[in-house]
Amino acid sequence: MEGSDASLVHRRAGRVALLAVAAPAASAAKPERFVVDQAEFTDIIDEIVEDACGVELETTMTGHVIISIWFDAQGNPDREIDRYSTRFTFRNPATGAVYRFADAGPDILQFNWDDGTIVYSLIGRSATGSGYAGRVVLLVDLETGEPIGDPLHVSGHELGDWVENVCDAVA
Repeated sequence: MEGSDASLVHRRAGRVALLAVAAPAASAAKPERFVVDQAEFTDIIDEIVEDACGVELETTMTGHVIISIWFDAQGNPDREIDRYSTRFTFRNPATGAVYRFADAGPDILQFNWDDGTIVYSLIGRSATGSGYAGRVVLLVDLETGEPIGDPLHVSGHELGDWVENVCDAVA
């Protein structure tokens, strides 16, 4: 599985901020829920793509992520489900070229505090996450957030690197 350095940027950006403030008093019954407006990340995505493509673009990002986090008795995240519904539009004002795509589907994270890992499943159309339409399962280091080794499972079809796809279409 290959992808740009930005491949998980929008997924990690929201989650890191939420986990820092989300830990409630110990209770495991109901998850904490957050809705993240994806438009908040338009400037970040725009900068990444403009830097890679070398042209100025007009970027529009719409949709949301609904994040549900269940906590263990110690108040640590135990399980997380992030449900994505995001649409991207990139337009080159100099040429009028436009590229659009969507990310949709859940990411499921199972936190393993005993061994310091997360089993991270990206499911659905995950152009900016895994680069696949299907399912990719990764083992991730809990401390660094970086994948450990090769994916545990990959199925579906590869979408390619989303940044390269944008640049090829609009630059």
